[in-house]
Amino acid sequence: MSMPMAAVYADLEDFRSLLRLYAWLVLAVGLAAILYLSWRNSSWIAGISKITSRWLEEEPRASRDVPEEKGNEFQNVQNSIRNLYQNRCEMRQSLERQKPLMRTTFVGQLLAGRPPEEEELSWYLEQLGFQKLEGKLLVLQARFDLSDQKRDGGWMDRINWMKRLCEKQFAAELKTDVYYYDDSFELRTMILGTGALGEGEAAELLNSTAARFRREIGEEFQVSVRFAGGGFVDSLREISSSYQKACACMNAGFLTREREILWPSDLEECKPT
Repeated sequence: MSMPMAAVYADLEDFRSLLRLYAWLVLAVGLAAILYLSWRNSSWIAGISKITSRWLEEEPRASRDVPEEKGNEFQNVQNSIRNLYQNRCEMRQSLERQKPLMRTTFVGQLLAGRPPEEEELSWYLEQLGFQKLEGKLLVLQARFDLSDQKRDGGWMDRINWMKRLCEKQFAAELKTDVYYYDDSFELRTMILGTGALGEGEAAELLNSTAARFRREIGEEFQVSVRFAGGGFVDSLREISSSYQKACACMNAGFLTREREILWPSDLEECKPT
């Protein structure tokens, strides 16, 4: 109480000045830390933005879908991510549209004796949606006699339906996937797996299925069907030999006695058409 008020106010003012100094120092250090951390976390975004911007400048605009306006790095990254997602969706849709053609090309290479390596073969089967064939493998050909078919508006649909029904019946009986290939419009080639069945059991089951299918198609559409089978093989890499035997059976002609499926062992009984 004995101290003069002026001295007290002077000390208080010094204390306030010191507090303001500390506050400004803390604020400056905090801002510097925030700027550093922001720069460190956003530097890679800026780098990606520069790279994508350079690529987009080099690419013709007609081949891409990029907004005209330019933004900051975050907007550029956002646009790039959106464009990547759109391109991915378009590529997936394009792949789905081309998958039937790719499946046909792949099966054609197997039949021609040009299979890929074992690792590539598994990759192709997975990417094209094929199920792995178990047990012994064989080629079965079906030739549809379409000479008496009326060429009306639904002609193509009927033919495709008959081919698809043929595959489904054999697949259901053998419990296997079917790899199919059209050698010609009336000739469809199928690759089947026998699963746990032996060669004799599989051949008998195929004969009975072929007989039933021929009867159903004949009654429904008045179309006759001839079947020819190749020999049994152990893997897809050997399927071309089965295909060659099936083609030889199909081209050999009709048997002297009725057979549901013409097998390589029956070739001696064939006579030219």
